[in-house]
Amino acid sequence: MNPTTRIKLFCGGSVLAGFVLCLAAVRFANVSLSAAGAIRLACPDGDYTWKSNDAVISFATTTEMIPSRYDPYNKEPVVSVTALETNILSGSHSALSEFQALLSSDHEPDITTWRVSPDGKRLLYGGGSSGSYTGDEAAPLSIWALPSGDIARVDPEVYAGINYTAGSAIWMPDSSLLLIGNDDSGSVAALFNTESPDDASVAIPLAARNITALGVTPDNRITYTNLPVHIGSIVTVFVQPILTAQTTPQEFTPKLNAGDTILEMALSPRGDRLAWAISSIHTPPGYRFLRRIAPRFAARIAPHPVVSLCLSRLDGTHMRRLGMEDNPPGAQDEMVRNIQWRPNGKWLSYRWHKGVYMVPAE
Repeated sequence: MNPTTRIKLFCGGSVLAGFVLCLAAVRFANVSLSAAGAIRLACPDGDYTWKSNDAVISFATTTEMIPSRYDPYNKEPVVSVTALETNILSGSHSALSEFQALLSSDHEPDITTWRVSPDGKRLLYGGGSSGSYTGDEAAPLSIWALPSGDIARVDPEVYAGINYTAGSAIWMPDSSLLLIGNDDSGSVAALFNTESPDDASVAIPLAARNITALGVTPDNRITYTNLPVHIGSIVTVFVQPILTAQTTPQEFTPKLNAGDTILEMALSPRGDRLAWAISSIHTPPGYRFLRRIAPRFAARIAPHPVVSLCLSRLDGTHMRRLGMEDNPPGAQDEMVRNIQWRPNGKWLSYRWHKGVYMVPAE
């Protein structure tokens, strides 16, 4: 065999080896959530909240045009909400028919903020600060006792000097309610007294303005961020004691990859981990090499938008990706969203592709 032939064989073998290595890298770097062990829950697609470790409450909205209260010759929209409880082990469903009569509005409420208390006995819900609500005119927050159906209303919109909204209330570990809002000096928090109409006696100053509360740890430290409710690329995580004399917060600024956009964050039940939904443009390993030697194949794995579910410690370190799914532009139903922890902290749930799923988070 002459030297020229040997060189050609060597080069050809190197290219083939590189091609095979690139294929392997692409396969193992593109771990979907399905491949990571995600399973679809038996509950219907829709906004949801965990009632217990084995039960999910799903919500659905319907809009009906009815004669206007002010002009019977015209019609106005009325949005009603239905609730369905699903046992994810047996797949059985039970309609919470009492709930449907509680909330009726002329606009669609933000159901993504509705949560069941840690003890599973109360549902925090609301429709916002405008519109009319059955039995609850313009009250942004209400607490529905499960299963008795008793109602406690957080009314009016100012409590302990705080201007709050439906999305600014979170449950404490003992299932008491913490209101988050703003006063003249900035962001503050106050415990809501569910047993009495009296206001809380003390408002707790928070370190940042216009915060997004993630939750409260078992040792009563509120965890919040300066991330807007929707999206952002740079975030500071604050962890602040709220039931002690010392209320100075810890601050963490996690390092993200260039081009990452944080869509959502969620605090684990134990208060030691954060879940992240991050949007980015994913470029498979070896793509540039494949584009040179196999452009047709490379076109099939070209850089594309994805949403990844990631886990980190509370301070944002030790970030790791559970998996990712494609994020087609303009396809809201196919986007990973509404991430929540299963109460046992071992699974992370999310909406995707017209369903509710959960993936192992250990």
